[in-house]
Amino acid sequence: MLENTTIICFGEDITHSLFSKYQIMKRLARANDVFYIESIGQRTPTLSRRDMARIAGKLRRLLARPAPAQTDSAQTITDFRVIKPLVLPFHQIGIVQVFNAAMLARQLGPEAHGPKARRHPLVLWVGLPTVPRRLLDWKPDVVVYHCADKLVANVSGPQRTTLDAMHRFWTQRADLTLTPSEVFLAELRDMSPRAHLLPHGVDYDHFAQARAGTLDIPADMAALPRPIVGYYGTISREWFDVGVIGAAARQRPGVTFVLIGPVHAAVRQHPDLQRPNIHFLGPRPYASLPAYLTAFDVCIIPKVRSEMTAASMPLKLREYLAAGKPVVTTLQHGDRFAPLVEYAADADQFIAALDRGLHDNSPEAQDARQAAVRSDSWDAVVARLSDLVETVLNSQQPITHC
Repeated sequence: MLENTTIICFGEDITHSLFSKYQIMKRLARANDVFYIESIGQRTPTLSRRDMARIAGKLRRLLARPAPAQTDSAQTITDFRVIKPLVLPFHQIGIVQVFNAAMLARQLGPEAHGPKARRHPLVLWVGLPTVPRRLLDWKPDVVVYHCADKLVANVSGPQRTTLDAMHRFWTQRADLTLTPSEVFLAELRDMSPRAHLLPHGVDYDHFAQARAGTLDIPADMAALPRPIVGYYGTISREWFDVGVIGAAARQRPGVTFVLIGPVHAAVRQHPDLQRPNIHFLGPRPYASLPAYLTAFDVCIIPKVRSEMTAASMPLKLREYLAAGKPVVTTLQHGDRFAPLVEYAADADQFIAALDRGLHDNSPEAQDARQAAVRSDSWDAVVARLSDLVETVLNSQQPITHC
């Protein structure tokens, strides 16, 4: 297991969803000094209501959680520090990159990248293509580019061109480029021979509680009529398939559809989703998700098919399977999970798959789902990536810095 390094990780915001980088850093922090920087953003904001709301939300979170005395933008969570970055979201401008790098250096402090920190190897963990390349001036011993999703596919026009150039830079510069998606891996290997598959893990014991019968169904679920088809995660207008959910709710009025997670206003107000058997519950804490899964009869991953989603591997897939639940998805997730997951290419197939999941969920099928992911622990994932990082650190070849 990797130990005695300093790791500066650029990841997602830590909210109700605990993404893969958080899960990895939580475990690496047992034997390493970890500094986790929440999202610095990936596109230039506009004056739209959505972007202004996001900016306001970040400011509220920054002000709501007081920081330690040494900095007003950091907090301690478990065994590592979380930094709320104060950067300008105009990543394509060179002088802004210089400014952002200086601000990040100030927020992190010398214990992260100063002379004392250099007593240990420095690992720069790049989770977004917009991370300023000027951070290479800190001369990290290992650069990891962690591509959990194909983020460049989420923007268009000039911003797509700019983000794609940043993505290409980090893919080619990194000592290790990691992705959980076999589809995305093939693309990354066209740019770098140092691209590796790093599948997601799952907190198996946590989610297996949903089948154990020891959890109480949450109060906001207890009164809802069964059967229940459930989803948790971000409910975004870019990738949430409104059409398939609307059609399923309309054609199966006796089925309750529960959607948990932050929801975009355009989805929440969509005419197809204004039905009495569709319930938006909002975000729920990670710790409570197994209790909600207890009430789900079928779990769903209803994403539109796009360039971005085709290259994705949803973290929740393994969590659903760890709970032993039937899963219906609009995406294909590779040969390994094909026998365990119902794939639906359109609304009619989706509804038929829901029907099968609701009426054919034997104990043997539940056992098979859980067995498929029981060994996919986050500790196993961290052991795998530790081997990769240590191989770079122990390499006889000098690390070239751009």
